[in-house]
Amino acid sequence: MRRFPIRWSSVPLLSHTRRSIAGALLVAVGLAPLIAAGCSREPERSVAAFCAQVKNVEELDAVLATGDRQRIDQQVNDLRTLQQVSPPEIEPSVGTLVSVTDDLARTVATSGQPDVAADEVFTRRQGEKPAIEAAGKAMELYTYDNCRVFLNGTGVPGTGTSSTTTSTTSTTIKGQPTTTLPKH
Repeated sequence: MRRFPIRWSSVPLLSHTRRSIAGALLVAVGLAPLIAAGCSREPERSVAAFCAQVKNVEELDAVLATGDRQRIDQQVNDLRTLQQVSPPEIEPSVGTLVSVTDDLARTVATSGQPDVAADEVFTRRQGEKPAIEAAGKAMELYTYDNCRVFLNGTGVPGTGTSSTTTSTTSTTIKGQPTTTLPKH
């Protein structure tokens, strides 16, 4: 019996299969970086993205005061997202607040008492207090200046206090006067 060497190119099915596999590998290798880049895309850092996300953390202090672990965890996650979309000029301040808030959330989870947890965290971070306060004021000012949002119910950004002057408006409904309310 005589053996003939098999030439792979002379076998149409194998040749076509090999070309298909090679083509698929080239496509996969060529597309892999594009797919990976698309999946690992960084969030957009912009004032618009910041303003959209900051609305999710407007009541951060109130939520922390509740001691509700689920709500606190959600606020910490929202604050982390805010840091990811923060423009470079405010990101360091947001990062400082993320660190402190994350520490506070963990401490509230273990103690179950928000006031005790706050005392513990701020005692532990006493040396960072000026930086933490500066970060909070910077974020309040930036948020008001760029988003027209008052954080934590403050009336004057960066001061942590309400405004001392209030303008009022008076309305009538069907000819009847109503209570005069402060303008917001």
